[in-house]
Amino acid sequence: YGDAVNFNAHTYTHDGIVSGDTVDVTYTAPDYVVGANADETFAIIPSLNGTYSNYNFILENGTLTVVKRDATITADNKTIVYGEAIDTVDLTYTLTGALEGDTVLVTLEAVDYVAGAVPDTTFTIEATSSNENYNFNVTNGTLTVVKKDITVTAGNGTVVYGSEADFLAV
Repeated sequence: YGDAVNFNAHTYTHDGIVSGDTVDVTYTAPDYVVGANADETFAIIPSLNGTYSNYNFILENGTLTVVKRDATITADNKTIVYGEAIDTVDLTYTLTGALEGDTVLVTLEAVDYVAGAVPDTTFTIEATSSNENYNFNVTNGTLTVVKKDITVTAGNGTVVYGSEADFLAV
């Protein structure tokens, strides 16, 4: 998917040519356009360059099939603070191998995450996508619960000279 066709990189057969003789054949797929969808097929048409008086050629078309392109989705590892809801985390991913300009929708989910999960608990960040032109190789990420920072601040107070300080008094 998405590539131009290079017929020089493909194998073709010319059965029955006598040793020492050469035949110049050109192959085209005139209906193919770069960006045709995966699973579409197009005729590969052979044509002779020159005349060959010793041969009666039977030209048979081949088939060019557009196959899916490989792409990789990697869900980024993230942390979430103990007690927070999942919507406080910006789940992100990296996509490689997709063609520029193609729309690839990726869904990310922190599987089985619940607010209140204890610190150091991990959950899978699962990435999914579907696009008819790609085979996706997916690497899931990890969501790790981290401890919540709590600040304890002592208030200011006074004590009368010669008295005990009572830190419980407000």
